[in-house]
Amino acid sequence: RGQLEREEVDKNLGVNPEDYLWTADDFDAVDEDDSRLEEKLEAEREALKGRTDLTPVTEESFQAWKAKKRQEAADKETARVKNAKAGGGLRGWDLWQHDQALFVDDEEADDEYYEQEEIEEDAEETGVV
Repeated sequence: RGQLEREEVDKNLGVNPEDYLWTADDFDAVDEDDSRLEEKLEAEREALKGRTDLTPVTEESFQAWKAKKRQEAADKETARVKNAKAGGGLRGWDLWQHDQALFVDDEEADDEYYEQEEIEEDAEETGVV
């Protein structure tokens, strides 16, 4: 019976399992590299040593860059929220930040739903709709 059901399902779907099941032949071979990550990083570092167009990164320059990027992101987000408020396109999180009272959870909401469902089922059983 199981084989007959499988054939029926395959016929109904119009797809043979061979068309969607993967085999090892479907994947390309992976080239394995036995070198360690430290060795790869050191080779990259050596390749960059002769270049003069690069800016050396120090703790201070990195912190300055990071502060600048964070400020740019904050400015961009402020502008997005301002535009969204003007156009009425606030996202859920924006609305939550603006007014949390909009998101009051009704703890009895599921009870009301199930009670309504039971009333409808009772009406169907008695023939009263």
